[in-house]
Amino acid sequence: MSALKVLFVSRSNLTTVPAGDTVQVLNTKRALEALGIQVDLVVRTEPKVQGHTLIHLFNTIPIHEIMPVYNWAKQTGLPLVLSPIYWDAAGWVAESADAQGQEWRLNWWRETQELRKQVIAGADLLLPNAQAEAEKIRADFGLSSLSYKVVPNAADKLYACGNPQAFRRRFKIRGDFVFCSARIDPRKNQLALIEALADTDFQLVFAGNGSDAGYFRRFQAKLGPKIHHLGLLQPRDLANAYAAAKVHALVSWYDTPGLASLEAALAGCQIVTTERGSAREYFGSQAFYCQPNDLGSIRRAVVSAYQAPRSPGLRRLIAEKYTWEQVGRVTKQAYLELLS
Repeated sequence: MSALKVLFVSRSNLTTVPAGDTVQVLNTKRALEALGIQVDLVVRTEPKVQGHTLIHLFNTIPIHEIMPVYNWAKQTGLPLVLSPIYWDAAGWVAESADAQGQEWRLNWWRETQELRKQVIAGADLLLPNAQAEAEKIRADFGLSSLSYKVVPNAADKLYACGNPQAFRRRFKIRGDFVFCSARIDPRKNQLALIEALADTDFQLVFAGNGSDAGYFRRFQAKLGPKIHHLGLLQPRDLANAYAAAKVHALVSWYDTPGLASLEAALAGCQIVTTERGSAREYFGSQAFYCQPNDLGSIRRAVVSAYQAPRSPGLRRLIAEKYTWEQVGRVTKQAYLELLS
């Protein structure tokens, strides 16, 4: 077989409005290139095919952006691989108090599910980030037969090498703290984390930009001597923050599994994460889990993580199983199996 040449396509603002899918796409691209595969990344509706072997689409959540590209890709006749990055958003929108007055989001989600089903069913191969994601797709769309290969998310080796002293020197934060690295957003549920720990002495440190103006204003109103917001951190500063933190808490309404949790685990943090999504498939019994709609559950998980001695087991697990090099190898193998 001649050398593989792959066309990556995703949402138009993939690099200008970075999120978890940005990290996944760019790191998968680098990992494949290190294995000798040529990867062209485009964020246009109808990119040009120039000798490509297959097309790889990412992210079914912004379906109105993905649908035109999917229709175009089907017309090319090339094999189509899809990383769905899927979880059912209806649950958290309907349940979250922060989503009051946001019924349009729920309606939009329900009205666009048929489009997601069309893209998922029309792909030649799915690359979900977990077995739980594949089962969720099967259940939500009634697809008894799925062609898929699980390709996990991963953490960059950089996050194993942070400098806690450098973090404390730069940001003037002393003592132990609970860290949360995520965009400030209703789904990431930072206000619940603050409320759950309101009557404790824990110091909270947040990193990430605001993505919802109203939620971000409410979040900023909570900041004070023991609740800090550092904004969006560059990777080296983020690695240093993970290294300095005692606990990383991501109490989202769902995560699959949350790249920040993987990164923080590689840095040696105790991990608090949501029960909803695929986190348990990654971390097993080596993390502390909470229900995002239960402040008591969040508090208990954080307190337990804070009091637990650090164990090298989870850090070793991430370093061995959840690296971008491993993602590249599994993705390449999936391509070859599809093409054969």
